[in-house]
Amino acid sequence: MDLEAVNDHDHIKILLKHSTFTSTLINRERAREVTKSAYESLSLIPFIKTILQVVAASRNFRVVFDFNRDSSQLIDPIVDRGNFYLSTTITACVKELLDPYVRHRGLGILAHELCHYAMVLTYDSYARPYYQHSSQVILNFDRILAICKNNSDKEELIKEVFDCVRNFQHAELIARVPQLIVVYNDQPDKLNECRENFKQLFDMFELKTAAEMERSLTMIENYTSKEMMKRNKLIQISTLFGVCAMIGLVVVLYLFKA
Repeated sequence: MDLEAVNDHDHIKILLKHSTFTSTLINRERAREVTKSAYESLSLIPFIKTILQVVAASRNFRVVFDFNRDSSQLIDPIVDRGNFYLSTTITACVKELLDPYVRHRGLGILAHELCHYAMVLTYDSYARPYYQHSSQVILNFDRILAICKNNSDKEELIKEVFDCVRNFQHAELIARVPQLIVVYNDQPDKLNECRENFKQLFDMFELKTAAEMERSLTMIENYTSKEMMKRNKLIQISTLFGVCAMIGLVVVLYLFKA
């Protein structure tokens, strides 16, 4: 890996180089200015800078800034877009970046989406936030998931996790931490309240996930398009088999009831 990707300034240049824009609201020059400003703002926040550096280190990715849609219109990328994190494309609906009053929400969703891809690079575990065969870590995540579910009424961004497919709730839950850190970056009292309400989750991200991301910077190899396409094809085949099995089960249950 070319270690210039982890320098204090070069990771922003690399992120910009690999960013594209979708917008009917602003021109390309303005879109680039907004994008650069977003990366610079995120890079000033502890833990979030590490996420940016990990993504930049891969050198084989594309970030699509959709300025026509806001975060409320963001579909679940893993379920609805055919695993696009694993095909090295990250889409962020960030219309909020254009409005100074809600810019923090746009920054939060950008941090969230980049965190998902950083976890793909760090763990090489099909978008899960831990290494393969990490049985104890999975149990820990299940325990934290249950605790957060009990407290989910205290924070809407956490509550939304439990609308996701169960298999992706671990990844969605941990990616909410950088999102919360960014959204409440200018509201320290609110951020501290979140830390208290979801202490185990914040500890998992800051002491384990972010630390493992930082360590991975020296080990991440450039993902080639061929390798990622091959992996994505295998995952899509696996997903298709799963869907077929589910349809078969529904048919059997229907016939049984009939």
